[in-house]
Parts: sequence; structure tokens; C-alpha cells
Amino acid sequence: TFRPIMTLIIWGRLTVRRQAADTSEELRQMLRQVKVPSYDLERVLEAAQGQERALREAIDEVRRSKGKINMPARYILSKLRKAVPAKAS
Repeated sequence: TFRPIMTLIIWGRLTVRRQAADTSEELRQMLRQVKVPSYDLERVLEAAQGQERALREAIDEVRRSKGKINMPARYILSKLRKAVPAKAS
């Protein structure tokens, strides 16, 4: 099964998209490293759509806190909410 797939890729009939999946998995790994609970992972990632930079900055702040931030998911969600301009409702 490997050869036909590689042939399609080489001939340009099939493209491989890895960047989005890698970014998502990379962000999941970073969130796990700062001890975001598994039940909050999806919520944080959903809130961070389009705000990858703000998410990475918030994760870095949690790392720098050296354990002083007890609830990293709430902290990150709070930072993401502040980064989004208010929507008219």
C-alpha cells in the first residue's frame, strides 16, 4: 500500500498536509506540559483558534510562574479572552 501512495504524491495527484496537524499536536503537548487537565484541553484549544500567538505567550507565562499558577487552564482561558476584542452582542 505504500508504493501507490508515494507514486500519487510524486506525480502530484495527492498532497500531504501535515502543518495543521503538527501545530495542533504541538499545542496539545505544550498544554500537557504545563499540567492543563485533559478535560480542559479541547476547551482551551477551541478558545485559542486564530490566537496561536496569544496561547503560546500564556503557556510561557505559566511556565515562568514555576508552579504559582495553580489552575493553568483557567489562567490561559482568561488571557485568551482578554486578547480577543469585545464582540457586539
